[in-house]
Amino acid sequence: MLEKRLLIVIFLMGLFLGAHPVLSQTETGKFTKAELYEAEARERERVGDYPAAMEVYQRALKSETDIKGREELQKNLDAVIKRYYLDLHQRARRASSRREMMKITILALSLGVEGRAEEGGNVFRKLGGWLRGSDKDLEKAMEFIQERRLEIFLQLRKEAEEANRKRAYQQAVSLYDQARELDPELYEQKNLAAQYNRIRNRIEGQRLALEGQRLLEEREYQEAREKFQRANTLYPGQAAVDKGLKKIKSEVEMREALLAFFDGRSGESVRILEAALEAIGEGYVQVHALLGAMYCHQTFISPEPDMVLLESAKDQFQKVLYLQPDYQLSEKLFSPRILDFFDQVRAVTPGGAITSTAIPTAQ
Repeated sequence: MLEKRLLIVIFLMGLFLGAHPVLSQTETGKFTKAELYEAEARERERVGDYPAAMEVYQRALKSETDIKGREELQKNLDAVIKRYYLDLHQRARRASSRREMMKITILALSLGVEGRAEEGGNVFRKLGGWLRGSDKDLEKAMEFIQERRLEIFLQLRKEAEEANRKRAYQQAVSLYDQARELDPELYEQKNLAAQYNRIRNRIEGQRLALEGQRLLEEREYQEAREKFQRANTLYPGQAAVDKGLKKIKSEVEMREALLAFFDGRSGESVRILEAALEAIGEGYVQVHALLGAMYCHQTFISPEPDMVLLESAKDQFQKVLYLQPDYQLSEKLFSPRILDFFDQVRAVTPGGAITSTAIPTAQ
């Protein structure tokens, strides 16, 4: 049973790392020191000497100063590690003794350590003598590699937590990913998944909020609302999400209010807009403007002017002009009398009064 579990562990560990290496060359046609190391590493890999190939790739990484070059070398090293994992997996399937299986397991566990640039081939050299020794030496090798893995795991966790505190969320996610790949079981024991998920949710929530804002600008209100709602579920409390949802509500309510107005139901239009302001708060120019126009309309169609309602219209228009001084009511939507009243409000200076010509008379 133990051998079977170890076989599964070795196989799964081999799935984490990526692509096959590709050799690069300078524009002058001359190979750099790092590229010569890379050529040697590829030859070691070709003949199946994966530990040696990994060590040479580590030297290449230390020699390479170009960032893109280092990234490419790291990809190549990761590819060698993966191939070695797969090779160990095949060897584990053919293992005929518990001792042989233990050696393979130690080598597999060491790969998560050896793949880190600071190790530079030291792990395999240190393990070599133990793996050729007695059963007690094998136990020492296992103890050593487990201790080293734990040290690296704890360091990754520390770096991830520090990145999270600095709001470097993508970096934190990457570090947590490395910790999980290094030791999935310890990752679960230390309950890092909860913190990892919180950070991932935050990143995704912020991404959805930006997507919602883009859709809102394109007036795709239904899709924008869905993005904002998902963002709010993943990462609540974003001001942009709250503002976006209120903006969508104001746009939807204005559409309904206009439909009611053109259908001859101005009273219902007023109720819709008043409810919208109560729900989303003040500060939405279009809502204030439309509500002011509705108040005017109801006053102008009344046999007796409602001065209280007209004062409410003035109040709404003044809020519009405070928020957007150059705002203009649509001539296509509203009557000349409403437009004239709006212009009269615009002309009023602080502390002044609306001129008598703006006061409607009975029709």
